[in-house]
Amino acid sequence: MIEKALIIKMYESTLINDVPFNRYYLKMCEDKHAMAITVFKYAVEDLLKWTPEMTRDNMNAELIKYMKLDSIYRFLEFPSELVKSRDYFYIAHILYPDRIKYDKTSYIFRRTKELLETKDVTALDILFMHNDRYFELYTKKMFEIEKPYMSAIDIYNCFYKKEYTFLYKTDLLIKYISLIYPDPVIIPANIYNINYINEYFDFKKLYDKVDKE
Repeated sequence: MIEKALIIKMYESTLINDVPFNRYYLKMCEDKHAMAITVFKYAVEDLLKWTPEMTRDNMNAELIKYMKLDSIYRFLEFPSELVKSRDYFYIAHILYPDRIKYDKTSYIFRRTKELLETKDVTALDILFMHNDRYFELYTKKMFEIEKPYMSAIDIYNCFYKKEYTFLYKTDLLIKYISLIYPDPVIIPANIYNINYINEYFDFKKLYDKVDKE
């Protein structure tokens, strides 16, 4: 276990001598994520004199390189929906999680809107095809906006009858339903409480019976 004081001393040496962070100590360090937090906090608080909000709003690739933090940055752990070469705001959340909040659903919703505006199909594929949970989070957010008073069973019915185009509004999103899910109803089943599944299938049997009569 490398002590905090030694980590700071190594970073100071990197700054003063304009050399890479000592590889030997990097190899010795068991918790590289925690080590990176220590270095970034020192750089932000003691050198830059930034607040958590300033860190969130101003951190970028150029500054990380200037502050000789690039060799350490790779050890900060980001969630899979974020891109480390773009989403530098997340550093502030890592350093100050109690003060700088991060909401996965809100980010995915905002990011999806941005990609739809630019019609960036490749980025949408990367976002949704690598983790179907993200598509479900986006869907849930859209229901909260478009149909905030719909019950879970009504939402199941909506997917069962394939009446969900109003929700996505574009084929750029609708295509993911068939690409990701063998049955569209899996989406609301995953989004809402698993306990609703039995209730849904009872409803489905009743609906099928009435529909055939």
